Amino acid sequence: MRKPTWREVKIGLLLALTTLALVVITQNTEVVSMRFLGWEFTLSRILLLGGALLLGFAAGYLTAVLRARRSQRPGGSAPTH
Repeated sequence: MRKPTWREVKIGLLLALTTLALVVITQNTEVVSMRFLGWEFTLSRILLLGGALLLGFAAGYLTAVLRARRSQRPGGSAPTH
């Protein structure tokens, strides 16, 4: 039996994540109410989860970019742990 190529592994992971996403979407279609800073929103739970996910990705990406810039500055290095 041959070893799977990296491309095959990526396709398998993509299929697994897509299946997982479809399961989450189909199980979270009900409408929920949310209050934020005095405003009240009514939206699908999956939109709320997706928005939180996108905000988390954006925060992580921004943090990584800022750390990379900080470490590239002359005399500035990223903190080591």
